[in-house]
Amino acid sequence: MKWIKNLSIKGKFALILAPLLLTTTVFAFLSLSYEYEDIAEMYHEENLGNIAINLYQTAEGLLDENLADVNDESQNNLNELRQHVDRKISTLEKSLNNIDSEAVQQIQSSILPRLKNIGTIRSGIDSGALSQQAEDNYYQTLHKDAITAISAIANEYANPTNARMLLAYTLILGEEQAAYHERTILYRALKSGSFTTEELKQLFISQGTQQTYRDEFLRIAFPEQKELFQDSMKSGTVQRKQQIANLVTANMTNQTLNVDAQQWWQTQTEYLAILHEIQQELIRQIRANTAALITKAQIEFFLILFFTLLLLSVTGILSYIVVSTITKSIKTLVKQAEKIREGDLTATFAAGDHHDEFGELERAFEMMVVNLRELTRKLQEEINTVSATAEELASSITSISSGTSETASAVTETTSTAEELKQTAQVSSEKAKEVSVSADDAIKILKNSENSLDISIDDMRQIRERMSTISSSIIKLSDHSQAIGKIIDTVNDLAEQSNLLAVNAAIEAAKAGDRGRGFAVVAQEVRSLAEQSKQATIQVHAILNDIQNATSAAVMATEQGTKAVAKGAEQSERTTESIRALSTGIGKVAKSASQIAASSQQQLIGVSQVTEAMTNIKDASNQHVNHMQQIEEAVNSLNAVGASLKTLAQKYKM
Repeated sequence: MKWIKNLSIKGKFALILAPLLLTTTVFAFLSLSYEYEDIAEMYHEENLGNIAINLYQTAEGLLDENLADVNDESQNNLNELRQHVDRKISTLEKSLNNIDSEAVQQIQSSILPRLKNIGTIRSGIDSGALSQQAEDNYYQTLHKDAITAISAIANEYANPTNARMLLAYTLILGEEQAAYHERTILYRALKSGSFTTEELKQLFISQGTQQTYRDEFLRIAFPEQKELFQDSMKSGTVQRKQQIANLVTANMTNQTLNVDAQQWWQTQTEYLAILHEIQQELIRQIRANTAALITKAQIEFFLILFFTLLLLSVTGILSYIVVSTITKSIKTLVKQAEKIREGDLTATFAAGDHHDEFGELERAFEMMVVNLRELTRKLQEEINTVSATAEELASSITSISSGTSETASAVTETTSTAEELKQTAQVSSEKAKEVSVSADDAIKILKNSENSLDISIDDMRQIRERMSTISSSIIKLSDHSQAIGKIIDTVNDLAEQSNLLAVNAAIEAAKAGDRGRGFAVVAQEVRSLAEQSKQATIQVHAILNDIQNATSAAVMATEQGTKAVAKGAEQSERTTESIRALSTGIGKVAKSASQIAASSQQQLIGVSQVTEAMTNIKDASNQHVNHMQQIEEAVNSLNAVGASLKTLAQKYKM
């Protein structure tokens, strides 16, 4: 490709490195994109984790608010709990608006509206319109839905470690929610001194739920999370809780619980605090793991970016050094080559400084300069010899060329005279041929005219006969027209008589009265027909008059035409005789013209042969002159080339 050839060395080197650098850049860009996506995913998971934590803290605050009246908390404490819950709901709503995921959409569509409707529930609680059971169900349902939503968030985690830790956190939340429920049920039963059937059922469900969540937590939790949980379960609070639960179970049948309700409440609250501490530690671990993943991804991102830039920089610097070395050697060669081009053969090359291909190239240039010096010296010697010989040859050729030119001039004049004689003979021959051809054409025309006149005479005779026939026919037509006129006169008389009869019939019908009315109508029709017949006869009579007049005129014209045709026939016969005499004379002229043309043609052939011979002599002389001129020009050119070569050779410095 031409554009590649036109590139400089640096451009070609850059063209070679461009695909490598481009590929490296693309791979680096893709790696950075993947790392950036990982970082974005980590931040997304961190935001989801914050939403899960805020959601549960909101649900936990609602449980505390729900149980405040059970524990006879003061009104101020209840208001503080409600304000705390409202702040959590507001924070949760803001965080939900910044995250796009299915779990978040589920929270926004199902849980958040019920959280924002908490004011209505509080009004029902404060006014007593809402029963304690309905209040408990509302808060317990919200708490369960929150745990379900947190599990859905955990399922959206791309990082399996964070997802597993968040699921473990969700299970602890579930156990805590069941423990809250157990505390409420058992506290009410201890206060009243007995269990209802529904309370027993709810108590067993709560205890079974706690055990289920605990077992599931121990199954999926990481070893350090299991260790944290097991260490926490070794505290005295857990043992006191279990003792109270066992005592209640043992005395459940005789309805003598013998357990202080406030002691149970305090023990279960301490147990909930232990679960809450486990939750906080799990939250800390989740956040620490997320932060570590983000930090790792950021470090990998910046390392890839750093090494990519470092690779590109090192490649660019090394490329610049290599290209500079190459271009420096080439520029040195170009500089010495410029001197050689200007005729300075004293140029030298430092080939010993390089041991690569450029060193070989410089040594080749040095040998070329040595050879050029020797060649130039020999050329100068040969050029001097050629110049001297060319001058002597030019002098001899000039003398020969002058004599040849004079001979060619004389031959040219003789050739011109012969050419003029040839042209004159050619004109005479052509004129004689034209006369002969014209005479032959005239004879043909006269013969054609004679034949045409004979045909015309025959046609005129036929026309005269036909005119006689037409005249007879027209006369007969005139006689028939007169006969038709008589018939029309008779019809006219009949029409007049019919008209009179119709008038008489009408008169008689009028006399007859009603009986003659039909006859009167017929008489009127007959009268009308008679009148029409009369009018028709008048028109036919007028037409016949016109025909008779035209017939008379045609008879006269026919007679005149017959006479004119007879005169024309006589004139044509006389013209035919004249043409025959003229044809005989022209035939004699044509014969003489043919003889003259033949003589002129023979004379033209002889003159043409002389002219052709002189032309050949002239062409040969001209060619000889041209050859001598070419030789002279060649010798002069050779002389000029010798002088030019001598001048050029003097320019080279040796």
